[in-house]
Amino acid sequence: MAARCSTTWIIPYVALAIPAIGIAFVLLRKSYMRASRQMKRLEATTRSPVLSTLSLSLEGLALIRSFGAQQRFVRDFVGLQNDNTRVYFAFMSSGRWLGLRLDVLASNFLTVVAMGSIAIQHPLGLSSTSVGLLLSYVLQLVGLLQWSVRQSAEVENLMVSTERVMEYGRLAHEETQQARDNALKPSKEWPQHGQPAMPRAPSLLAREAPAPASKAPLIKTFEIYRWDPETPAQKPRMQSYQVDLNQCGPMTLDALIKIKNEIDPTLTFRRSCREGICGSCAMNINGGNTLACLSRIERSTSTVKIYPLPHTYVVKDLVPDLTNFYRQYKSIKPYLQQKTAAPERENLQSIADRKKLDGLYECILCACCSTSCPSYWWNSDKYLGPAVLMQAYRWMIDSRDQFGPERRAALQDPFSVYRCHTIMNCARTCPKGLNPGLAIAEIKKLMALDG
Repeated sequence: MAARCSTTWIIPYVALAIPAIGIAFVLLRKSYMRASRQMKRLEATTRSPVLSTLSLSLEGLALIRSFGAQQRFVRDFVGLQNDNTRVYFAFMSSGRWLGLRLDVLASNFLTVVAMGSIAIQHPLGLSSTSVGLLLSYVLQLVGLLQWSVRQSAEVENLMVSTERVMEYGRLAHEETQQARDNALKPSKEWPQHGQPAMPRAPSLLAREAPAPASKAPLIKTFEIYRWDPETPAQKPRMQSYQVDLNQCGPMTLDALIKIKNEIDPTLTFRRSCREGICGSCAMNINGGNTLACLSRIERSTSTVKIYPLPHTYVVKDLVPDLTNFYRQYKSIKPYLQQKTAAPERENLQSIADRKKLDGLYECILCACCSTSCPSYWWNSDKYLGPAVLMQAYRWMIDSRDQFGPERRAALQDPFSVYRCHTIMNCARTCPKGLNPGLAIAEIKKLMALDG
């Protein structure tokens, strides 16, 4: 009886309201689509310039840099990206607007149906089961309507992409590469040799090129030690070179390279990384040992005097013979030594033990400190020098090394360590800012404790 009443009285009244809610959904969808499709078209239109600008930037990166137009391309790309982002945000907001309106409309309809069902339940003698069944039907129906509206709106938006493809399909086809090549094929009368010249060729980027600044030449004199072993009868000499600092890099090594490339290709010196890492370009510049790649040229007309590392045999020009230096470095056995079996995996070390190596492992063995030490000048055959002793200390205090006493015992003689008189030239001249004198003092302390 309750089910019959539900079917006879309630469902017909609800069925009368369903077309109304359906019409409301359709009108809401039409209102949304009028703006949504236009915003979708606009979003696709603003996205194309972003991608084309990015592609142009990547393909012409060298040309952009040569004209100094990086900032222009960055500015244009950011502007296009902002335009596309604003349109995309508006399009997504319209979609959220549709969803919110659908939820509000469905909630109101469900509320009216639920309140009406409760109001007529007792007068008609309906059971709670019939009312609940009715509400579940209405809930499913409203959900189906919402899903239909959302899906149809999404399909309409996706059709915008199809429209753009169809528009591209209606465009006139470009000539094939072979047809263009045939059209541009030169005549037989053209010359077969020579070099093309295009003095008036326009460039899209030329307007961004800054006007060349006309600076007055800043001439600096470099007096460089010269000696050639192939002419032993000729004594070492100082040779002067004039370099325009406005046409040269900021470091002494830049000036040396410029002299070798443009003035005197016979000039000889060592260099490699140009970053203060390899230690190859160590030399004496204006009386101090340093790395040429880290020595900035003073922008004045004063003279720069460059010598090889002092108190070393010279191979040629600014190239010192470091054979004795590397032999001494080899003598301290600069590697881990252990009395126990090697671990199966990593040779672990605590953070505190690793911190003890700071200020020691950074040494690049440029020999600036050793060749600035007076004790090393007079006893370089027996005194190991600041650089080698600092590396010896680095392995003595390494928690993974087990030959500390043996390493110190190898230094127990009057010259290996004790020729250091703490003059501290080593710490003053180190281009890496290290303190070999402190490491030597620590070695003396450990040797004293060993007895």
